[in-house]
Amino acid sequence: MNSSRAIAAMLQEFQSYQPYDELEAHHQRQLIHLIQTNADPLDADCFEPGHGTGSVWIFDPVKRQVAMVFHKKMKRWLQPGGHADFNEPNLKVAALREAQEEVGLKLNFEQAIVFDLDVHLIPAGRYPEHWHYDVRYLCLCAVQPLTPESEDTPAQWFDVEELASWSLDSGLDRMLQKTIAWSAS
Repeated sequence: MNSSRAIAAMLQEFQSYQPYDELEAHHQRQLIHLIQTNADPLDADCFEPGHGTGSVWIFDPVKRQVAMVFHKKMKRWLQPGGHADFNEPNLKVAALREAQEEVGLKLNFEQAIVFDLDVHLIPAGRYPEHWHYDVRYLCLCAVQPLTPESEDTPAQWFDVEELASWSLDSGLDRMLQKTIAWSAS
């Protein structure tokens, strides 16, 4: 269970975020509504309508590469991230812990900033169909060897140009477009 102070801080952070486009603005409104109407919006056992998740877009601005993990259930490469543990106060803590587990990088908590908001449907499987309200943090990090805790989760650096040639969902494409625009400025 998250404290009301932690929830209020998350709400303020997400309300002050400036979305990239109208779809992301819609996701922002959905995330804010979840936080305002759910006693514990990070509870991974809440499936109606869903729960918050956190992920990290790890980018090397010099080599223009992004660290990704292969998600076996989704059968595609994604940014590292996942659910908050019971004792984690916010999605930033959860996202950075997940990144450390999945790619083996200890990322700087203070430098991680909200980079993208995405709401997407998770199909029924072991759990009922539900929504993930994903807060994606940006962490700048020089390319270095990736050492996942589990050998079952492949991790790899990809060139931004290579990612641009992939067929991406709208959320990944939006993060990639932001990255390209940001690194060109």
